[in-house]
Amino acid sequence: MDEQYRENLGLPGDSKFEGIGFDIPVGAVNDFFDLLEKIAGGSKRRIESFQISFNGVGQSSDYGWATSDLQQNMRERSNDAAFFMDSLWLALRTSENSGAQVPPYSTLNKILQKHQVPLSVSEEGNLEQTNIDTLIVADDDQGSNSEENIQRLQIGDKLGQGGYGVVFKATRSTSVSKFEFAVKLLDPSPFVSDRSKALKRFQREVKAIQALDHRAIIQYVEAGVTSQDKPYLLMPLIRGLDIRTRCGQAGADLIVQLFAEVLTGLSYAHASSVIHRDLKPSNILVRTTDTQPVILDFGSAYLLDHLSSASLTTAVVGTIGYIPSEVLADPKKRSALQDIYACGVMLYEAVCGRRPDPANYLDVGESRPELRWIDPIIKDAIAGEKNRMTTAKEFAERLRT
Repeated sequence: MDEQYRENLGLPGDSKFEGIGFDIPVGAVNDFFDLLEKIAGGSKRRIESFQISFNGVGQSSDYGWATSDLQQNMRERSNDAAFFMDSLWLALRTSENSGAQVPPYSTLNKILQKHQVPLSVSEEGNLEQTNIDTLIVADDDQGSNSEENIQRLQIGDKLGQGGYGVVFKATRSTSVSKFEFAVKLLDPSPFVSDRSKALKRFQREVKAIQALDHRAIIQYVEAGVTSQDKPYLLMPLIRGLDIRTRCGQAGADLIVQLFAEVLTGLSYAHASSVIHRDLKPSNILVRTTDTQPVILDFGSAYLLDHLSSASLTTAVVGTIGYIPSEVLADPKKRSALQDIYACGVMLYEAVCGRRPDPANYLDVGESRPELRWIDPIIKDAIAGEKNRMTTAKEFAERLRT
């Protein structure tokens, strides 16, 4: 950070964070901006002080322009992680000195971890680089206690198994009550030759679920490593049926309601830069108690903030029948369109009992006349890449109107 700039602010010492040679992704910038705006509490003067911390002018005509200017200042500085984090730290400390309540350093780390930024801030304010590829992130209040936490679980029946892991029912008893969970253990099958790829897939699922908080998406409880060095992910236990089976027992209104809710959750995930990439009926459970659909299994998810051509696999990810033709032709394609296509296929399948053939589409109305009106919606969802509906939000809104 420019020394004259620091001197003008009356701040001693050198830049706190140095030698970091990468940028801060836009998703993290937006989250840090939201954090500063919350601290400002509607104060234009405080927002302007944040502008100065990010080397901005510090003068705006009104509060709206002040926040817009601050966001622009932050984005302009995001291409230098050291400068950005130093500016952020300065903004927080300046606010604290003026009497504002600022969050603990752990809040900064959660944002960095959420967006896979390989940095962490110590309690003293020192910035350290972390190896994001080997990190299983645990909440701050769990941390080194993750092994103790898993030992306090009573493992029950196996709920499912795939090529990369196995899921068990688990219970944890306290003096107050007994709580049920689903615990997923990384346990690649003998047919998985690349164990490091299996670990990265597991880590990706942990990070994706940590980044999301929506009623239609499985919640994160904790993650860690067992005494046998097996990474685990703890989630709520969802009791219910997969969405295809549940829709087979449902009337037209409930089918539409369930898929509109799934798409609302999916829209939230996409807005949070997460695409699922393996949506299929078995990955969406409808809870028995309240018919709430819940999207599961983010092991194939991609966090768009950190896409790079070097990191994209040439293998097709997903389940055949729910993957659009453009992804089959070019597995490096990554967009929300893949999830929208899968939802269109699942909706048709839920109504008609079979997957559609996009090249020879048979109208839903032939078997379910009361649902004839959803045919144009499904056709737009499973159309070719250039003609496909572009957002899950639009898909949900069209189902609700």
